[in-house]
Amino acid sequence: LSERGLGKAADVVVSGCSAGGLATFLHCDHWAGRIYAAGIVGVRVVCMPDSGLFLDYEGPPKYHSGMTWVFNQQNASGGVNDLCVANEVPQSNCMFAQHTMKYLQTPTFPLQSEYDSWQTAFDLGSTDAGLINQYGANLTALVRENLLTIPQHGIFLDSCHHHCGGWGQYHQGKDTQPTAMLKWYNDPTPRREWIQGQPYPCESCCH
Repeated sequence: LSERGLGKAADVVVSGCSAGGLATFLHCDHWAGRIYAAGIVGVRVVCMPDSGLFLDYEGPPKYHSGMTWVFNQQNASGGVNDLCVANEVPQSNCMFAQHTMKYLQTPTFPLQSEYDSWQTAFDLGSTDAGLINQYGANLTALVRENLLTIPQHGIFLDSCHHHCGGWGQYHQGKDTQPTAMLKWYNDPTPRREWIQGQPYPCESCCH
């Protein structure tokens, strides 16, 4: 805040990709609170996690078991979202973005693939198109239920099979990720969600 001048910023976008995207979900409110407390009056903070919405899913790679083990072994309750810890049972749910996003207070605009290529390999653990479509449908339903029911949040959810990046590459209508995020940031009232909603695989969704 002091050494890099962040405390003097009027607009702050907190972001990260992959594990950094998950960290953005988990720590968004904490970081925003620190900036509000130490920053200039009227500073605006939003969060933009990229490819960090890893589902709480137990497939052959055992992602759920691994993340739960990490939470318990590291006693991580003090390092995740406070509201989530106060309300979720078990508290280890708060290692997963799908649970944490219900409690986010800071306006958040995730960039996410419905069929994230890391997740299909290391969370779902399958190349079967039917299973991947089911997984994507579940992710989309959780976004609608746990994120978009909160009016300050939005999302760019594409149907390309990828993980991270592609800033400006993916389209929903006439908008790319940057133009969608800017529209949401300037005024979320007209539109908060950009969702391609196409079945897997969708090569045209990647361009």
